[in-house]
Amino acid sequence: MRERPQEFLPSNEKKGGFLGERGELSDKEKRLSRILEAKIESQRIPMESSSGNPSENAMADRSRIKGEEIKREREREHNLAVDPEAVFSRDRAKISEMATIYALQNGKWLGKNSTIRPASKIDDYFGGVDIVAELNGAQQLAVGIDTTVSASEIPGKMRRQRDLILKKKLPGVKYFKTDRYNGELNNVPLVAIGADRKKNSALAGVTYDLENIDEYNAPAEIDAASQKLEQHIMQFVILYEILLQLRAYLKLAEQTGGSSIIQPIKSDLQGIEEVIRDKMPKDKALQDAIFAAVRKDEIYNEIKIQVDALFTNYADEEEPIFVAKGIKEPPPPKKHVIRSS
Repeated sequence: MRERPQEFLPSNEKKGGFLGERGELSDKEKRLSRILEAKIESQRIPMESSSGNPSENAMADRSRIKGEEIKREREREHNLAVDPEAVFSRDRAKISEMATIYALQNGKWLGKNSTIRPASKIDDYFGGVDIVAELNGAQQLAVGIDTTVSASEIPGKMRRQRDLILKKKLPGVKYFKTDRYNGELNNVPLVAIGADRKKNSALAGVTYDLENIDEYNAPAEIDAASQKLEQHIMQFVILYEILLQLRAYLKLAEQTGGSSIIQPIKSDLQGIEEVIRDKMPKDKALQDAIFAAVRKDEIYNEIKIQVDALFTNYADEEEPIFVAKGIKEPPPPKKHVIRSS
């Protein structure tokens, strides 16, 4: 990663951004949505048995998915008639979610050896798992993505994780497939990630550029857009959000006797700490810029608030942003959460 501050702040983040604020989606927004949706659908974890054939359960799940999609389409048509702005807002949130998956995959935001797979539709629709990530080819980390600018879904997501850990359980992934394994995953830590609207809009713009530049006639432009993706500030927001949650989960599991779930959480936590150490620039000015950007992010702050509220007796007293092992930390901030305006 280059030691240049501007590389961490894409230029289009300072402008209006790629995503509109109101009204029907622009032609570019619609094009990006179609491109990303097609990519994600083609990469989803298949719903099949270890033999590679659809199982009886998978056939029932496909029927369930079809019913859910019909229901969602009817709701969308109804909402377009009564509150179109709400529909357009959700469409842009969906673009942000898909662009984040794209960046996690193509920008290697969870580490150069990570593997990111969009979850099966049954795990997505009914389990709240958008992607399943393998960190360094080892322990699976299920990541639920929330790109809502208001962060209104964060409290419910984190409350469900807290309640599961108190029962000495972690979520599961019904369908998972790699070269080494095909089947269900149990005890997979689930975290919520996201960033504020400004970062999401900038990321969507970089993603659009990458998918629409002629790679044969403009290789320099492709390289520039790829660097923006790989060095985008949003990856640090996401990494520290994951770190914040996993440390709280581990503390709670250790103090409530959840011995069977401690190791999966600890393994993922160690993997995320390693990614942060590897990605963090040595330049102190850049470190300070990264820390400041994370602290100001609305979604990070909402996750921090929920960790404090739901894991009060178990979370580390210091903000985890300052205690990643192997990183020179600036002095810790005052003990209060800074909300972005």
